[in-house]
Amino acid sequence: MGERSSYLDVAARVGWRVARRAIWSGPMCNWKIVKPFKATPGSPLKATRAPAPGALYDGSAGIGLFLGELSVHARDGRFERTCRGAIRHALSHVGYLPPTACGLY
Repeated sequence: MGERSSYLDVAARVGWRVARRAIWSGPMCNWKIVKPFKATPGSPLKATRAPAPGALYDGSAGIGLFLGELSVHARDGRFERTCRGAIRHALSHVGYLPPTACGLY
């Protein structure tokens, strides 16, 4: 039980940092993420901060999934509130996802 508890404590600390950084717009929330970017073809990759897409892997759907699972195990409604905001954002961007964003989920 002690090991599970310590993992949950770490996950909750990560969850709090993620939840505190949420940018709210009405009932939806999103985050700024670091994305690779090339100014011109052949130029080196650079990092830029941009709004997260609605995708599972690098976007609000994945963040919402993490916070939703955390809310169940940590039994904290504040994670659930942020999870719901993230999922609302993800659902509002379904039409903008490229066809290659389809996967197992």
